[in-house]
Amino acid sequence: MKLLQAHSFNAVNCRSEWNGYQSLLQSKAILSEQKDILPFFKKSKDLSLLIGNYIPKIKTLDCFAHEYQLDGDFVADRKKSDP
Repeated sequence: MKLLQAHSFNAVNCRSEWNGYQSLLQSKAILSEQKDILPFFKKSKDLSLLIGNYIPKIKTLDCFAHEYQLDGDFVADRKKSDP
């Protein structure tokens, strides 16, 4: 089982990562989730933590995991068996 990774949210770095995300979105007409989006978010820890602001019960943005297993069968939005 994958563990959550500790990280202290940095708003200044998050803004920089947000600008990088905007550049990525403008770089191609079609982006691949596996080749473009996922690698970008794996290296953008503060931008990944930002989504926590939309969940009212999360008080402190201090840990995350990409493709976190849910109920042992799935990771976020795809089955383990998917390429």
